[in-house]
Amino acid sequence: MTSRIKSFSLILVFLMSSFLAFIPAPELETQGFELTSGRASPCTGNICLSEAMPNPNGADTATWPNGEWFEITNTGTTNIDISGWYANNKNGNQIMFDSASIVGYNSSNPATWTIVPGDFLVLARNGSSMSWLTNSAETLELFDSSNSKQDEASWTSASSGSSYVENPADAYADW
Repeated sequence: MTSRIKSFSLILVFLMSSFLAFIPAPELETQGFELTSGRASPCTGNICLSEAMPNPNGADTATWPNGEWFEITNTGTTNIDISGWYANNKNGNQIMFDSASIVGYNSSNPATWTIVPGDFLVLARNGSSMSWLTNSAETLELFDSSNSKQDEASWTSASSGSSYVENPADAYADW
C-alpha cells in the first residue's frame, strides 16, 4: 500500500511540474529600472558603465538627480583614478569627467577622482546645453585617459523617467 501511495505521489508531482511552463515569468522592469533591447560588447575593463538615465522626467538639462546622467562602477580589485576619462555619444559629443559633470565633486579632495573596488561614480549633465544622451538609437562609449575604449552601452528607445542597466542575462544586448 505504501509503495502505491509513493508511486501515485510521484506521478502527481511529474504531472504538476509540466504545468509550470505555462506560468508567466515576472516582468524585467522593477522599481523604475528597465532592461531594453544594442550593445556591441560587454565591459572588459575594471571601470564599466552600469546605469544610464537618458530620458528623465522633465528637462534633460536639469541638475542631478533630475536631468540626464550615467553611472560607472569599479568592478576590479584596485582603486582606479579616472582623471582624464571621458565618454562619447553617437554624435561624437564628448562628456569630460570634470568638476561640472562629476556628482559630488570636491576640488579639495583628490579622492573625487578615485573609484574604489565595488564603488560607483555618477556623471550628470548638470545644466549643460550640449546634447548628451539621446532617447533613441543611442550608443555611449567610455574611454580612459589614454583614449582606450573601456565599455559601451546602447539602447533603442528610452522611456521617460526610467534608468537603464545592463541585461545580466546578455551582456551583448541593448540596455
